[in-house]
Amino acid sequence: MALPFAGLATAGLAIAAGVRPARLGMLSFHLLISGLGAVVSRLTGRALARRARRQRREAVPWDVRLRRPSWIELEMSGMLLWGAGLLAALPAAAGLSSVSVGVLLTLVVMVEVPLLSDAFMSPVDLTFQVGGLRMHLGAVSFQVPWELITRVEPVGPDHHRVFNLHLADRAALIASTTPPTASARARVERLLSMRRGSGVSLLVPLWTAGVDGLVLERAIEAGRRQESRRGGALN
Repeated sequence: MALPFAGLATAGLAIAAGVRPARLGMLSFHLLISGLGAVVSRLTGRALARRARRQRREAVPWDVRLRRPSWIELEMSGMLLWGAGLLAALPAAAGLSSVSVGVLLTLVVMVEVPLLSDAFMSPVDLTFQVGGLRMHLGAVSFQVPWELITRVEPVGPDHHRVFNLHLADRAALIASTTPPTASARARVERLLSMRRGSGVSLLVPLWTAGVDGLVLERAIEAGRRQESRRGGALN
C-alpha cells in the first residue's frame, strides 16, 4: 500500500534535483491514483471490520429488508485503483504516456465490468421471514423457503466468509417471484441457471445485504433449525 507514496516521494526528490516536472507529470498522476485507491481501500476496510464486530454482537433483524450500503463497494474499487495505478506507472516511468493511460483504462474496465455484472446477477438485499429467506434483485425478489435450503457450504476464513446455498426445487423458487411478470421470472431464472437439474447452488458474495458473511451464514442456519423444530412440532 505504501508503494505509490514512496514513488511520489522519489519523484519529488527528482524534481528537487533538477528534473523538469513535465517529465514526471504522467508518472505522478498514476501514483496519485494508486495512492488514492490505497487510502480509500484502507479506510473502507477498517469501517467494514468495525461493522462486522458490531454485527457479531447483535441479532439479525427479521421482517426488515436488509440493504447493502453502496459505500461497501469502495473497498474493492480502491484496491482496483491501487493496483491499476501502480501497473500504469511502469510505462509512464519509461516515458510512454499514452501506453500508461491505455494500461490504466484497460485494467479498470477488465475488472470493474465483471464486478458490476456479478452485482447485477447476485442477490443484493435480503429479508428474513418466517416462511423463508426473501432474496432481492432490485425491484425483483423471490422467496427461498427454509425447508428448500439443503446445505450451507462455507467458503473462506471467518473474516472473509462467502458461502454457497444449496437449494432444492428450482421451479418453486421461480414461482415465488415478485412481481409475477415474465421479465421478473426471467431474471430469477438467469440467476438460478448455474446448474442443471431441479436443484441449484447459489453463491452468496461478501457483504450481501450489508451483513458480515459469518453472521449471515449463522442466521440462515438458525432459520433452518427453527423451521425444523416447527415441522417436528407439527408432526
